[in-house]
Amino acid sequence: MDNLITKYFQNACSDAEKQVLFDWIDASTDNKRYYRQLRQVWDANLISGSPIDAIQTGSAYLRLKDKLAASGWGKPPGGFRHYVNQALKIAAVVVISFASAWLYFKYREQAREVAWQTIEVPVGQRVLISLADGSKIWLNSMTHFSYPESFSKNKRVVKLDGEAYFEVARNVNLPFEVKTQHMDVQVKGTKFNVYAYSSRPNTETTLVDGKVLLSFTSNRSSEFELTPRQKAIYNVGAVAPEVISQVDTDIETSWTKGIYNFSDITFDKLIERLEHYFDVKIVVKRNDILTYHCTGKFLYDETIEDILDVVKTSKPFTYKIENRVITIY
Repeated sequence: MDNLITKYFQNACSDAEKQVLFDWIDASTDNKRYYRQLRQVWDANLISGSPIDAIQTGSAYLRLKDKLAASGWGKPPGGFRHYVNQALKIAAVVVISFASAWLYFKYREQAREVAWQTIEVPVGQRVLISLADGSKIWLNSMTHFSYPESFSKNKRVVKLDGEAYFEVARNVNLPFEVKTQHMDVQVKGTKFNVYAYSSRPNTETTLVDGKVLLSFTSNRSSEFELTPRQKAIYNVGAVAPEVISQVDTDIETSWTKGIYNFSDITFDKLIERLEHYFDVKIVVKRNDILTYHCTGKFLYDETIEDILDVVKTSKPFTYKIENRVITIY
């Protein structure tokens, strides 16, 4: 059984082998509880600490073992001690794998309701995840991303509150859809960035490659198709989005590489981004600065003070920070 489970976590099992494993999971409450606990550790604990692409395999493995022990688990059921070590080693890669959850529920479709899982990205961090269908998704600071334990037979649907960059695995028979509070993005296989925090009335979608179809919650009869290097900015209540062509997609997605890259954006838009990236409230006491255009590039480990100090060199202002509220004079 140890070899079979190791193959399963490597996504190398045949359908027959998966059936044997899932029968074992269903054989007892202990087996099922152990499976769910291990999946939770697998899903959750790789997003802690430094940006995940900087985590070394050895240290990640040790941290997962510590998390496993701290969670109060007893001994794994019947002959699985070797499996725990194998699974944790495999879990210590730089992406979060949801294959275990997705495949299990795919083959247990008799469950009446499919549960949703949510990832919440800490302030100032970003997370790379890999879904079971092969899609890869970067999640930015303070983003909430929800996915079902199993996709339906007709489409792959996920929910986003925040910012994410998607590289969707192509499957013409199973369209991929991203739902946000104000806009939905439908796609069959492409690369695109979505900025959609529910606290804001505007959403943005930038298409890097492929094709996406946008629809809007305030006007379901209106749909809009984007082509590569187009950016759609949609404000709630608008008839259609504002579309910008020939955008620099490297700038739009630079945050996935740990870089804040702002190119000719107004100060009020910069403030909006900084509030989400640093979990602060920014209050501006002088309206003339809101339309000032800003351009700059900063690393993720730089502070908000570093960014403001650079911006004010070309547009002088003063600011005060108190209890996570920044007041600009």
